[in-house]
Amino acid sequence: MTEQYRKELQAPNYPRVESAILCNLTTERLNAFSYGAAHFSTHGDALTWVREYADKYHKIPTIQEMYDVFPTIETNTTGFDWDYIEDLFRNQLLYRTVREIIDHSGGALLTDPQKGLVDLMGQLSNVELEFDDDISTYDDGTLSRLEEYKADREKLLANKGIMGIPTPFHALQTIGSGWKPGELIGIFARSGIGKTWFCTEIAATSALSGTKTLFVTPELTTKQLSARLDTVLGHKLGYQFPHSTLSNLQPLDNEAEYIEFLQNNNAKKQSICHSISGEDGITIQSIKRLIRRYKPEFVIVDGIYLIRSQTSRSNQHTWEKSYELANEFKTLATQENISICVSTQANRESQDEFEPPHANTVAFGDGLLSAADYLFSMAKTYDRNGDYDEKLRKIRCLKIRDGALIQGDMTFTWDVNNGVIEELRGYVSESEY
Repeated sequence: MTEQYRKELQAPNYPRVESAILCNLTTERLNAFSYGAAHFSTHGDALTWVREYADKYHKIPTIQEMYDVFPTIETNTTGFDWDYIEDLFRNQLLYRTVREIIDHSGGALLTDPQKGLVDLMGQLSNVELEFDDDISTYDDGTLSRLEEYKADREKLLANKGIMGIPTPFHALQTIGSGWKPGELIGIFARSGIGKTWFCTEIAATSALSGTKTLFVTPELTTKQLSARLDTVLGHKLGYQFPHSTLSNLQPLDNEAEYIEFLQNNNAKKQSICHSISGEDGITIQSIKRLIRRYKPEFVIVDGIYLIRSQTSRSNQHTWEKSYELANEFKTLATQENISICVSTQANRESQDEFEPPHANTVAFGDGLLSAADYLFSMAKTYDRNGDYDEKLRKIRCLKIRDGALIQGDMTFTWDVNNGVIEELRGYVSESEY
């Protein structure tokens, strides 16, 4: 957008801004556009026509088709930045609404100034509620909650009866529970147990459900994370791409299948690998920028203990920084209406690798325990004969905010080289350890 056009749009030129709205619509933008014909000063009829056209033909009309019916639309407004012109439209609507209220209040202010002032302030307060993005009005008089209910029910039916994003846990799947918007999921274990691999399994399960997933890790490069996702996703889709082959650059026995996987696996494209470089490392502010950019539904942060907050002070205790960071991630999940999963370490007091660490052993304090809606701890485990088996892992549920805990430890097959990370249902060890 040129500077000249910016100046033209910023002027009180309602028809031009409304033309820019109409000429830059896509199906997605039209569905998300919360304003109706009554909110337009000039081109309301055109918006109604566009909506009816889209309902009938399931697409947006071309600029020429729109111009043929409404020749007063300024078609040279195409290509403008959508967020910019939507903000301009909103501000102009707010200005017109306030002006109309003030203009119509003149008589009341003259006859009874005190009552007129009270009425005017009440009306302006209602406008503030309507236009404040940080406030949701319960009794707004619209059918938005019914529409949300129908949309959520469609997702539920398409998602095999699971509310939220599918998880690797059968106990949650059985009751139809998944990761829901606003929830914070915490996973912790001692170093070397496999937190990153389990986060990869969570990401793969999410991505294959069609959920747009953002994976942020301070410990792996994008190439390293992609290799792990290829291994895990490949297994779930019937391929076999051993991690040792991909990471150690060994010859691929099934290169044709790998090409097919990379070219045709649309679900894999839902999962975004991203590495944030910079001398200051990854901060929660940089993660917020990624969320605004990619608009994911699910975010996985592997290694929350390596994330910095730019608001922390140098003289803060480590446990204070950790507490603030955990609560910032919970707030972020709520504000952005997304699910967030974070992993961290158990502290040094937890020495037994075969016992899932207790809730009070989360590294650097109990901030994550307090903020999380779900909290899981991981450990190595023994096989049925009481011998250590590298291809098994034990996971314990320590907290579910709005439900009963999953009873007993869950045992997972842990053949990470072949991407097999799956819960063994009904598994009971005969070991006395």
